[in-house]
Amino acid sequence: MNLMVSLLAAHYTSWCLMALAQSKHYQYHFAHEGRVSRRRWLRAAGSLLALLTLLYALWRGDWALGAVSWAMSWMVSAMAWVLLQPYRPALARRLALPLLVLAAVLQL
Repeated sequence: MNLMVSLLAAHYTSWCLMALAQSKHYQYHFAHEGRVSRRRWLRAAGSLLALLTLLYALWRGDWALGAVSWAMSWMVSAMAWVLLQPYRPALARRLALPLLVLAAVLQL
């Protein structure tokens, strides 16, 4: 149970970072396009977090169960990010850091 909740929380943060790496989403959230270097950093951080969660899921569960739980939590967190965008975009963005902290605390 802790694995699934922490994967969902970390994947939500990963989706947030990778979405904000796109100029369209960055401009929607911050009212300017943002520097290319910042958007590259956001993309790299989001991708690295997704890779780390995959490695953690495979380490914590066996190969089949870890991969399936990773993919399922990846899709559910993407749906949460996408469905929250039209209604509360600022809340969607501000949830990312607390959820990442929650993911880390659950694994202690």
